Formats: sequence, C-alpha cells, structure tokens
Amino acid sequence: MQTVRLACCTAARPRDVAASRLSKTERAGNVQAAFRAPKESKAIIRGKRIVLVDDVLTSGATVDACARALFRGGALNVDVIVFACVVDATT
Repeated sequence: MQTVRLACCTAARPRDVAASRLSKTERAGNVQAAFRAPKESKAIIRGKRIVLVDDVLTSGATVDACARALFRGGALNVDVIVFACVVDATT
C-alpha cells in the first residue's frame, strides 16, 4: 500500500473564515479548487482504487474535493472511510 498526499492550494482558500461557521453550500465553495494531485503522484494514482480516510464528515465538501482531485489525477475509483459523521450539518 502506498500513501499519496494531495497538495493543498492554500491560496485558493479563504484564511479568515472557519469552515464550522459556513453552510453546506459555502463549505463546498470554500474547498472547490483547494486540492490537486501533485505531478509526481499521478503515476502512482493513475488506474488505482483509492481509499480516502477522513476523521469527521460534516458536509462532505472536503472529501468530495479530494475525490475529484484524485479522479483528475487518474484514479479509477475512490472509496471514502470516515470515523464520525455529523448528523446535523447546519451547525
């Protein structure tokens, strides 16, 4: 098993807004272009089944953005494992 880090484009993310204070739609916009698969990782990702692990799923915006970055990097499939899920994503 290989571990691949997704590069975070921090310049694309607002620095003054805590994600916990955003609505589901705002969270999705906040991370829309925040992640990318680095060029050096694309050979590892291409054609692979990827397992993405997240500690807490709130709105799903972060895992969605990460999965999209992995698919753009050539992943065949992306499964997500979370350890906890927020039932009311509006808080």
